[in-house]
Amino acid sequence: MRQLLVRKILIPYFCPKHIKQALSMENNNAINSPSIKRADGQKWLKFSEILTLTLGAGFLLSGIIFFFAYNWDGLHRFAKMGVVMGLLLATFVTVVKVPMRDWIRNITIFAMCILVGAFLAVYGQVYQTGADSYLLFLSWALCIVVWVAVADFYPLWIFFIGLVLLTYGLHPSVDFALTDYLVILTIFTAFFEFSPKFIPNKSVAPKWFMTLFVCILTVISVIEISIFIFERNDRIVGVLGLLVSIVVYALSCIYSLQKKNLATYSIFCTGILVLVYELFIKIIDDFESMILITLPFMAGIYFLGKHIIDKKKEWESETLNKEFQDATENHIDK
Repeated sequence: MRQLLVRKILIPYFCPKHIKQALSMENNNAINSPSIKRADGQKWLKFSEILTLTLGAGFLLSGIIFFFAYNWDGLHRFAKMGVVMGLLLATFVTVVKVPMRDWIRNITIFAMCILVGAFLAVYGQVYQTGADSYLLFLSWALCIVVWVAVADFYPLWIFFIGLVLLTYGLHPSVDFALTDYLVILTIFTAFFEFSPKFIPNKSVAPKWFMTLFVCILTVISVIEISIFIFERNDRIVGVLGLLVSIVVYALSCIYSLQKKNLATYSIFCTGILVLVYELFIKIIDDFESMILITLPFMAGIYFLGKHIIDKKKEWESETLNKEFQDATENHIDK
């Protein structure tokens, strides 16, 4: 009980300034220790390895694609099939049999998934199967879905989701609608956010990945609401799209505040400013008045930037206070 009073009440509010500074200096010394610097160096080394290997795999696949594109007419159909099949089998054997680090294996699986699509395209063209683009991309997605789940490699997830969206858009009976893509992306985003709690060995999505998807959802929601403002659609489909966009837009705000994600929060606030400006344009519908509205809009941009900077300082202050509290508790335990 006494330690709890010291940690939660006495130190944060009544601790002398020089003791706080000493604890803060101790925390800074721990951060600047040689072990931490070595850890940072290892992170940069791993990043450079992943970057160079990814670029090398990308250039290799690009070279293969351009080779086929340039020499396509001169190759026999068995040569076309044999080269792609050989590369596909080589990557498969490498993934299954060759011992390697996880991130190297994931990049190899990524290359294999791309080669699956190349093989399906070559097979369809050589033997004239008559399959359209929709069946090609659908078969591609179905063939690699297991490898995508096994690798759990988030750049590969982005590729797979793009493949799913493209397959859905190419379906003959589907008309282009942003609401459909918004719903699909929302389902995927919710899956990545909550699946680690329910699926064993499912990795937590990195911050950059979730930031990317939440920003995309926010932008699509703003576009969908803007379309409804300027092209009012009273049909059930239009109203339903508006409601879905508003719900997703609100969820993006909740996510930004809970995760203290400045990028997604900035996109959200910018979207509000844009929507308010569009509402004024729609209501006034006069060119001279729209020029007058531009001045408050410019002021809104200024206050928006100021608000985002203040929010950044607020969240950084909360993070530093939490780190200081943890350092203080560690000092007391010692």
